[in-house]
Amino acid sequence: MIKTLIVEDERLFREALKRKIERFKDFQVVAVARNGKEARIAFDKNRPDVIFTDVKMPGQDGLEFIESILYNRRKKVVVIYVSGYPNFEYVRRAMKLKAFDYLTKPIDEEELRMTIHRIREELNVSGFVTDLARGTEAEDKIDLAKNWVDLHLSDATLSSVANYVQMNPSSFSRKFKQQTGNTFIHYLTKTRIERACELLKNPIYQINEISNTVGYSDYQHFYRLFKKELGVSPERYRENLQKNL
Repeated sequence: MIKTLIVEDERLFREALKRKIERFKDFQVVAVARNGKEARIAFDKNRPDVIFTDVKMPGQDGLEFIESILYNRRKKVVVIYVSGYPNFEYVRRAMKLKAFDYLTKPIDEEELRMTIHRIREELNVSGFVTDLARGTEAEDKIDLAKNWVDLHLSDATLSSVANYVQMNPSSFSRKFKQQTGNTFIHYLTKTRIERACELLKNPIYQINEISNTVGYSDYQHFYRLFKKELGVSPERYRENLQKNL
């Protein structure tokens, strides 16, 4: 499990980021902090593998916090800075402090997924590949499969996922149903529709582009699945979102 610390003074953003990170089953948010001083206490207590920290916060900011632990690291710690201020000076200081990545608010879902993937590679876990080589249990392979789907949603298939977790497609399909209560195809469809709902919140995306992004090159097929899952068309779903703003 990859232990993660979030340092962020905005409560709603902090909670949203925690939910997004914990969607990746090999990541565990072990602590959250509102500023650098709280973060130092949480760091010393939990010894996280990964730190997501805001840059600009009242009191001790994220850069000052990282400076305070820079020479007290007993193991590799991956630091990702998060800021609503794409300021050159912040970026320059972050690079001097060995930043792994620098994300700007609001965090793009695809950018976060790619960062998570790179973190796994940096920590040499790469989605439990080491554990798989030692004979990971079936339920861990199911979690691994879900993480892989998150990163390859547009082209995920039963065969490609089964191949990734080194299982026969039939065996994988059976184990997936036993572990989750749903078929893999139902899970894949549900995940794609959930991602489409996230993308529909941003008006810059055309609906047919969203269809392709989540893995449906046939828009009519996407339309039917979306309406079957949510009871409304993608267009009406977006209209309802705009009305509730």
